[in-house]
Amino acid sequence: MPLFSEQDNPASFSPHLLTRILTYSYLLSFNAWLLLAPVMLCYDWQVGSIPLVESLCDMRLGATALLAVVMVALILHCVFSLQRQESRQVLVGMLFLVFPFIPASNLFFRVGFVVAERVLYMPSMGYCILVAHGLGRLCSAVGRWGTTVLSVSMLLLLLLFSWKTVQQNHVWLSREALFRSGIQTLPHNAKVHYNYANFLKDSGRHQEAIHHYTTALRLFPRHASAMNNLGTLTRDPEEAERYYRKALDTNPQHNRALFNLGNLL
Repeated sequence: MPLFSEQDNPASFSPHLLTRILTYSYLLSFNAWLLLAPVMLCYDWQVGSIPLVESLCDMRLGATALLAVVMVALILHCVFSLQRQESRQVLVGMLFLVFPFIPASNLFFRVGFVVAERVLYMPSMGYCILVAHGLGRLCSAVGRWGTTVLSVSMLLLLLLFSWKTVQQNHVWLSREALFRSGIQTLPHNAKVHYNYANFLKDSGRHQEAIHHYTTALRLFPRHASAMNNLGTLTRDPEEAERYYRKALDTNPQHNRALFNLGNLL
């Protein structure tokens, strides 16, 4: 099995079983919300993007409970439809929605991410089947005028999602646009600050890079790579050595910090 670090999937490294269960359950509802309303998208959801759910009093558990109610209702609908030999679109939609997502759910093994939008491609097929089936049933129930209103609403929704798609395409035009969008979407995520700092460092914008490396360390103090890269941007040899040794205290096997410290010595 691959080895992941705490910053890849913080919930899986929590020593408390309740925290892991509650966080994994909330992440299911979070992914469901991304299917329903992909308003806030980011290329990386690691580190502190989604705080852990550590208490039963956390308000976010309301979303988990709502998802559970909807899933139970869909399962019961599938069971009754099969018993009456009716249309099986809901069952097909549920199969596409649930089974492709199971490997990413942390249910059987630890995965190397918190949320990854790419794992929703296959489940989105099931989601579309469920929406199409639901709209068909709704149109047959509301009559001609209701169908007209639904059609106009779906057209507006299609235009809105098309606009969102065009906007999201601009995020992927360049490395700088991608990394800058991460900071705009998740400013409390240490990983996106680290990635943007790497771009700035490669572009020769060292002062800006130092700022974002420092921000990454403020958000995640055990980020060994950010410490190492700060050392490479420091002109004072003693300060650089301090950064390299601090990175090695955090991760003794950090090969670049070992290499840089060896060169410095």
